[in-house]
Amino acid sequence: PADNVTATYSRTAGEGVGSYTISATLSPTGVLGNYNIAYNTADFTITKKDASVTPNPASKTYGSSDPAFTGTLTGFLPADNVTATYSRTAGEGVGSYTISATLSPTGVLPNYNITYNTAPFTINAAVLTVTANNAGMIYGGMPPTLTYTMTGFQFGQTQGTATTGAPAESTTATSSSPVGVYTISI
Repeated sequence: PADNVTATYSRTAGEGVGSYTISATLSPTGVLGNYNIAYNTADFTITKKDASVTPNPASKTYGSSDPAFTGTLTGFLPADNVTATYSRTAGEGVGSYTISATLSPTGVLPNYNITYNTAPFTINAAVLTVTANNAGMIYGGMPPTLTYTMTGFQFGQTQGTATTGAPAESTTATSSSPVGVYTISI
């Protein structure tokens, strides 16, 4: 007790996941020569931190550009400057796709138990407008061939390249109908 020996503990430098050594420095140094000292060490362990990335759901209308994808990072240390780049599975047809994330910088990612969440991306149908074209006929004559115009196609498609079934047009006018205006229905 009269020597007043004290210990100051420190560990090997490092902040990444892993095992580090804890050791002691004794003082006052002038009295240490009087002892056979066994310097033992201990382990100091840094374990992985839980973190997650969660994209936000998004959607668009068929034929339009994708919106900017966003999301939330949770549990990452600000000093690690972790960022996410969001992308979706390929496809431009109406339907559901998956938004996922890629994280960087890759050098700090082994320090985390990362949960990679996904979100839905929906492509909704574009509005296609079908308009009946005006037609006429002479009383007692043959009804004309009825036609229509479709607008709202995307990606250079046209009425001639539409992959959906053609609408059927009809009217109540016949060759014996009285003179008048009749509706063309599609």
